[in-house]
Amino acid sequence: MSSRIEVKFHGLPHDPSLEAAIDRWVTRLEAMSFEIRSAIAIVERSGRQRTSVHLALALANGMSLTAANSHTDAYVAVSNAFRAARRRATEGTDTGRRWTMPPATWFASWWSSRDRKRAS
Repeated sequence: MSSRIEVKFHGLPHDPSLEAAIDRWVTRLEAMSFEIRSAIAIVERSGRQRTSVHLALALANGMSLTAANSHTDAYVAVSNAFRAARRRATEGTDTGRRWTMPPATWFASWWSSRDRKRAS
């Protein structure tokens, strides 16, 4: 576990497995060419059966990202929070958008152009 990642548990016992999952998500983001200076993850119980995860990421380019998610499964809450942070980081950049239109629309337009080529 890197020293720049701080994980806090509120209302829950310390869970090394969940802490390792957070570390893996930070590593994944770094593999996508995000330089993360520091990360703070707060994992807390929200309600009787839900777990909330609050993230604060400081990137090397001066950008800071925050995200939060709540789910009945703590690992899903962690995953969803990191996915939301990644989505916010890639919004508006070319690397974040692979499709200019939804995949089904793309396939339909490709298919119809293929049929037009065959007909001519």
